Amino acid sequence: MNIKRVKWSYLNIKKQKLEYKKELKHINDPTKVVPDPRRELPKQLKEMLDKLLFND
Repeated sequence: MNIKRVKWSYLNIKKQKLEYKKELKHINDPTKVVPDPRRELPKQLKEMLDKLLFND
């Protein structure tokens, strides 16, 4: 087997593993969770209004 081919194959597998781990971290990150719109919409609206109206 060609050494360059083996090297690139190894690097591609390593890159895929790193991307997979990064994606798992992204999925498990609680700050990136999509909230339930029915519950979160009133809170978000209140926060936005507070920022707009009481911006000093």
